[in-house]
Amino acid sequence: MTEVSERVSFRRRSERLRRPLPIAFARRDLDPDPEVNLARMEAAARSCDAFGADLNFDAVQWVIAEAKATASREAYSLWFTEAQVDGEAYNEAKKRAWLAPAFSKFAKSVIRLLEHKKHHAPPTYDRMLRAIRCLYRQVSERGTPSPVELRTSDFEAAEWTEGYSDNTLYSMSIDLYTLAHVCKTYRLTWDPIEYEPSVPAPTIVASANGHDESLPSPAALSALARIDSRATSLPDVAMLCAVKLTQFTTLRGIDVLQLGVQCERFLVGGRETSAAEYDAADPARRDYGLFHYDQKIKRYDVKPVISQAVPIVRDAIATARILSAPSRVVARHYESGVGAWLPAPLRDHELLSLEDLAEPLWKTPQQTLDWVKRYKVPVLEEAVARADLEGGLARTPPGWSRTRDRHAAATDFMRNHPASHYTCSELSVALPVDDLRRWLRKMEVPVRPRSIARSDLERVLLSLQCTGAGLPQPLSATLLIFPDNFFGSRWQTFMPIARPLTIDQLRVWMRGSKFAHSVFYRYQCREADGKPIVVLPHDFRRWMITLVGSGSISLPQLKEWTRHASVGAVQGYVRETEAEIAKKVMDAFRATGMSQMPEHWG
Repeated sequence: MTEVSERVSFRRRSERLRRPLPIAFARRDLDPDPEVNLARMEAAARSCDAFGADLNFDAVQWVIAEAKATASREAYSLWFTEAQVDGEAYNEAKKRAWLAPAFSKFAKSVIRLLEHKKHHAPPTYDRMLRAIRCLYRQVSERGTPSPVELRTSDFEAAEWTEGYSDNTLYSMSIDLYTLAHVCKTYRLTWDPIEYEPSVPAPTIVASANGHDESLPSPAALSALARIDSRATSLPDVAMLCAVKLTQFTTLRGIDVLQLGVQCERFLVGGRETSAAEYDAADPARRDYGLFHYDQKIKRYDVKPVISQAVPIVRDAIATARILSAPSRVVARHYESGVGAWLPAPLRDHELLSLEDLAEPLWKTPQQTLDWVKRYKVPVLEEAVARADLEGGLARTPPGWSRTRDRHAAATDFMRNHPASHYTCSELSVALPVDDLRRWLRKMEVPVRPRSIARSDLERVLLSLQCTGAGLPQPLSATLLIFPDNFFGSRWQTFMPIARPLTIDQLRVWMRGSKFAHSVFYRYQCREADGKPIVVLPHDFRRWMITLVGSGSISLPQLKEWTRHASVGAVQGYVRETEAEIAKKVMDAFRATGMSQMPEHWG
């Protein structure tokens, strides 16, 4: 790649971030003093509502994404602190020193105004903050930790910060270019910033076996086919449905996971029809697509599916509908506003014992008790009904003096404590009895076991249920929705809570984590050289685009099909110079029985 083309690549890839910020003054009104311009930018950032109108602008921590139904179940935060030092963990940002006030305000203003201009994923701003920290380190070494003292040399030094990989340095240089553009456009520094990135773009490096590691290897594709034929557990079958939809549609992972249950579109001769009419029509006249909400362009669209992949996609959707049907019933119950969903045996009881809850919801009483403690559900102690105690005293003759004393003490206690139930701990203190439960058993007085009120249980369940915010359709109309912990390994599946499948769960299923092995490990699948198989969900989008691009579809047609912003973006996916790799991927594709490439798209 020539130097000129590298510059063009940098400009194109950073174009989405370096557009003019929506600040409260025009460029013609810029003040010669950068301090004034910086103050105006800060005022504009404070007045906008990006990340929420109640955001504490002066806080060292910004919560920019609330907790979601992810593997970690944690909110996404930005920490406006200095860069990590040697030996310090990356996730210990909250323990580091804060950025100087002036630099912190600069960082917060840029990030909030960028979000106000256009929404970006939270990691985008985490990477931007990483570049800001590197700049801060440069000016701090001169003893002037203020953005107005930034120079072109600071940007040039920051892009070669030690301790980062080549890919990270390349990504950071794009963010530095964005910051330099903002500083230059709005005169935020005393020195004019003329920064041009010099970090070379990372090249596609093939592994020892000649495979492009940004694409799923033939071993990974073959392994998925074997796993599909062997999988029997419902979580694995459900995940395979999501993988097939990601693999054979070129939809982005987030768009696949948010598909509606009625996402299929059948067309014959350009007219939308039913599935039965589609199946009976001439294959040359029919088309199949998926109706989805494109999160990138923020509108609904229909994604065409290659005809050879239609049977796989239809089968995956049909299977997902069956597996998600119970959870959609649960979600529909919550949406009706009639309270929390409970299994049928528990719906007509005001008090529920831990044993009652164990069988329909969890597997053991101990797991039930752990869940109750974790979510602070009030547990009612063992208790005796007043009527049962009075009946037992009436049935049992006073007898000798100790028995008479116990009867008298019980009668006095009930006279002074008018209640319908008494806990065993209360009776143990009030009555002269060494073994209360033995005494009650002799009088045939039933003891109510430890229990929880159904109203308390429903209150907790309502607070835990996912609202479906951010989905393009109601939660009950979402295709890939399953019980809580359906894909987990440490706790039992919890039916009363329904959640949509997340990209984090799909990623953990494919790559594993410290809490769970990957699906390839569990099914004993490895690369040809014995190394573990490593695949990410987005790799399938690259694979499918590479596959189609190696056929007779032109790049403009492929751009239209994949809904990329430009032909250049498509070229970033298609490994046109990797002819041998593309051939291997094509061979793996032929192994699935889908060897015909479409000649054109209408």
